[in-house]
Amino acid sequence: MAMLITWQTLNAVRSPSLKKFGRGFLIVTPGITIRDRLRVLLPSETENYYQRLDLVPSDLMQDMGKARIVITNYHAFKLRERVALVRDYIAGFEREDENGLIETAAGRCELFRNFADDGERLAKPRTILIDSATLEAGGDIDKVFREAHTDEIAAFRREKAARGEGTEAIEDADILREVMNTVGKKGRLEAVDLRCACHECQLCDAKAIC
Repeated sequence: MAMLITWQTLNAVRSPSLKKFGRGFLIVTPGITIRDRLRVLLPSETENYYQRLDLVPSDLMQDMGKARIVITNYHAFKLRERVALVRDYIAGFEREDENGLIETAAGRCELFRNFADDGERLAKPRTILIDSATLEAGGDIDKVFREAHTDEIAAFRREKAARGEGTEAIEDADILREVMNTVGKKGRLEAVDLRCACHECQLCDAKAIC
């Protein structure tokens, strides 16, 4: 897989007009363990295979960084599409045009947009998507969300430590549950900044926006 990603990415970067090459890759795994082991396919990883196995010369690693690689397990695809589309419609989203430039599509509901009028992403999101499949499958927290809530996540860890629950066992799923449990509570993970949580319940097969 690393060799295929290398061949496709470097050719796509050097010859962007050739449609037979691409730099976007979706890898679907049967479980969390395999998903985590395949992180060596991410150029940003310290132990990535491109450098570890000498697949890519050092002067081309910058081009490898342009690859868009998503590694997930099959749980992530359970009944999420419609809710995700609704979230994007409300909050806005980023997309890449044919020239590789990132442009912002503003959400239709100004009150819930995650982007300012100039297209810049807000420091903290107003609308997020959390679904039960992500919680049960141990899904990762979005990088943008994690960076925007560094202080709140640190406070959550200290709170668990104060309760004698330790900090090493905290997983992304624990943080996602805390987000849902603290909506509207000042100083917590999701205080007054959050205005809309698109949520999907796997148990009852219902989709709702709260």
